[in-house]
Amino acid sequence: MTIKKYETTKTIFKKVFNKETLKNRIPITRWLPRYSVSMMVQDCAAGAAVGATAVAQGLAYAALAGLPPQHGLYSGIAGGFIYAVLGSCPTMSIGPTSIISALTAKYVQGLSIDFAVLAAFLTGLVQVALGVFQLASSWISYRDRSSLAS
Repeated sequence: MTIKKYETTKTIFKKVFNKETLKNRIPITRWLPRYSVSMMVQDCAAGAAVGATAVAQGLAYAALAGLPPQHGLYSGIAGGFIYAVLGSCPTMSIGPTSIISALTAKYVQGLSIDFAVLAAFLTGLVQVALGVFQLASSWISYRDRSSLAS
């Protein structure tokens, strides 16, 4: 009986950690092998344009949240790096928003900055869990997902 449980666990492990599943869960493994120098030049130009607006936006949203300006910059940078590896939509905008900044200000008002950092970290963990376990498609309706992506 113990051997059968081991075989079942081994079978499940093979299903979860096979090459195709990892390619579906980590999209960078699909597009990075086909990435070219011309694409890198285009990405650098787009990154410079987006970065110019993201700096001002990050500073403004940090002020709106009642946090020091560097925290607004951190929030824009960290999300971009994580999304480069785990993201699956090339046109998705990642970073702080006005509603998140306003809600953060409300809940961390009068508290240490560490609470804002903790709130951001926990929110990120929930988002990563939704993506890894593909729960967003079953918990969030199509209409809500399409409005979030636009």
